[in-house]
Amino acid sequence: MGSTVLWGGVAAHPWRGPKGLCRQLSLHPPPRRGIRCPIHGGPALAAAGSVLASRARWTVRGFCLCHTRLRAAAAGAAGGYPGGENPRCPPWTQPGWPGEITHRALPCRGRPPGPDPGHPCPDARWQCLAQYGRPVHHHPPLHPLSQATPVNLTEILDQWASTAPERPAIIERQGSTSFAQLQALSCGVAQGLRAAGLGAGERVVILAPMSAALYAGLLGAWRMGATVVAVDPGAGSAQLARIIARTAPRALLASAGALWLRWRYPPLRRIPLALRLGGGFSLRRRMDRPGPILAPCQVAESHPALLTATSGSTGEPKIALRSHGLLRAQHKAIAAALGSQAGDISLATLAIFALSDLASGQTVLIADANLRRPGAIDPRPVLRQIAQYRPQVVVASPAFLQRLLPGDLSPLSRIFTGGAPVFPQLLDRLAQAAPAARIAALYGSTEAEPIAHLDHGDLDQSTRQAIAGGSGLAAGKAVAEVDCRILRADGSDCDPQEAGEICVAGDHVIPGYLDGLGDGESKLRRDGRIYHRSGDCGRLDAKGQLWLLGRMNAVVHDGRGLLYPFAVEAAAMGIAGVRRCALLARGGSRLLAVEAEGNANPLPALEQALAWAQVDQMIPCVIPVDRRHNAKVDYPALRRQLEV
Repeated sequence: MGSTVLWGGVAAHPWRGPKGLCRQLSLHPPPRRGIRCPIHGGPALAAAGSVLASRARWTVRGFCLCHTRLRAAAAGAAGGYPGGENPRCPPWTQPGWPGEITHRALPCRGRPPGPDPGHPCPDARWQCLAQYGRPVHHHPPLHPLSQATPVNLTEILDQWASTAPERPAIIERQGSTSFAQLQALSCGVAQGLRAAGLGAGERVVILAPMSAALYAGLLGAWRMGATVVAVDPGAGSAQLARIIARTAPRALLASAGALWLRWRYPPLRRIPLALRLGGGFSLRRRMDRPGPILAPCQVAESHPALLTATSGSTGEPKIALRSHGLLRAQHKAIAAALGSQAGDISLATLAIFALSDLASGQTVLIADANLRRPGAIDPRPVLRQIAQYRPQVVVASPAFLQRLLPGDLSPLSRIFTGGAPVFPQLLDRLAQAAPAARIAALYGSTEAEPIAHLDHGDLDQSTRQAIAGGSGLAAGKAVAEVDCRILRADGSDCDPQEAGEICVAGDHVIPGYLDGLGDGESKLRRDGRIYHRSGDCGRLDAKGQLWLLGRMNAVVHDGRGLLYPFAVEAAAMGIAGVRRCALLARGGSRLLAVEAEGNANPLPALEQALAWAQVDQMIPCVIPVDRRHNAKVDYPALRRQLEV
């Protein structure tokens, strides 16, 4: 069998080795006997480990690296740390491994024999790593001296398939899917797309409910370098036609239940290829007969990964473009905000958060509910799931969580809610249902998720009084990963407590839209950075806490001054009997639409509590909400309703 030696920035291959490994190491042509090619040692070792993790079919004799940039103190007092560039990397052994990793830092005693210019100079340090193994299907990756950061998100999931292959990745009504099975399924999808003639960089529309099939499709498309286009059939045929014309997808990948939508929505029939997710066989059968594991396509950080459509002010959809690098940064920001821990079980209701959970090594328990209508779910199956599987964390819209109350949520240790305004009253009720849990409201948008979060414990008496007095809705402090600014219309910074537009920049903030359509209204450049204009009005208080005041285009301007929607609505939601409310201006009058709980009549209490707002008329009515989260007021629909 063969062996590979990596030393001093030179890869020496004194053997006729596997061509797959050589291609992974970017050696062209593959070496035959005694050929030596310059190659950076750290990425080479990480790449070799990636190949072994997926394609190992031979015995590895050893890997050795002479690290030319090893600092003298990097190895520690006992020389026990591998990695001159990563001294915090701990020693590693794999239980049941037929050998172990050995590592030590030694002074170079002179130039090794041979005229190899890549060898370390006499005053450098040597660093050696050796690993012995046997050919197994889930071969753990080699321990790299300089850990290469995965760019393709599929690589992160492959790491969990290697280190925790039997851990459940997804639990749904149909059964459980392990990380190893999810990896195998995604490889099957990638092979199917390649067999259909698709290549890296081409676009694929995926239609499937939250399920193992959805994530197998996502990971399979990314594995072979394709870009996924996310569409919402409920947006209507005209909007679908615009999105498909803009993105020009090459294939439609849909679950069996979603393929029929091609006949309901003609724009979907314009996509050249229509493929069934599962290839005519059930995913359950494919788990029992896994195919070969395909290494993820090597892509740049800027390579497009996901396209999602959002509404534009002109009616033309804005298509948000997430690159692989941005998805990875978003995962890190979400994981930090949620306190994600490998091995936890997460009750999943939102697709992008479930993807981050998988990347964190968590088990995703898909809520047994119609997630297209979170405000109308049957809570009983979900409460049974919580009692049976005892998940540690849930991220859901306020409407979804309200449906679970007053059920028993005590097994949960972390409850997060967002996607719509989160008022203190909901956080209070959640705290009663799960007394020991951390409960927090998340603030973000399609283009920047997350931006800020507010823990229930931070809602002290002074904050509650400020909300009741018209200060707005408290959103907490911005996460460390974003630069949050409040800007005036001319782009200058607002003073503390001054209201303006919330603008954010960061690695996980989408820097632009497809073809630049929508950038003019939503992006601005400041100090060499691109900021996303959220369209939300807000302010920062003296403590740096963010306060939300409503949409910029919903602020009431009249002869009495400015009145901010959330200043009124957040205060009104604190009155008993108010289920939902919305501030509008019509014909110079200030109107407050009020939806009451049951037979309650909160109008007299509202008139007294909101005297400062000078509301001219309070109108009892049923307030329409958005279709996605069932929690945000649909102001255009409400205006049409009141006009009629």
